Amino acid sequence: MFNFKRIKERRKERYEEFRKMWREEVKSIVREAMDEWTAECEYLTKATDEDGRYYCSKPDCGGVRFPNPDKNT
Repeated sequence: MFNFKRIKERRKERYEEFRKMWREEVKSIVREAMDEWTAECEYLTKATDEDGRYYCSKPDCGGVRFPNPDKNT
C-alpha cells in the first residue's frame, strides 16, 4: 500500500535541496555583512596578541579572531 522507502528517499531529496538553498542564502548574508564591515577598513593588522586577534583601521575596532585549524581549543 505505502512505499515507505520511496517516501523516505523523497523526503531526503527535498531536505538536501532545502539545505543547499539555505546554505547559499546564509553564505550570501554573511558575505554581504563582511563586505559592509570591511568597506571602511584600509588594512588588517597581523595577530598582535596571544589570542590571535586581528585589528582593522577603524578607531573602534574590537578585533576579530580567526580559528586556527592546527590548534585544538
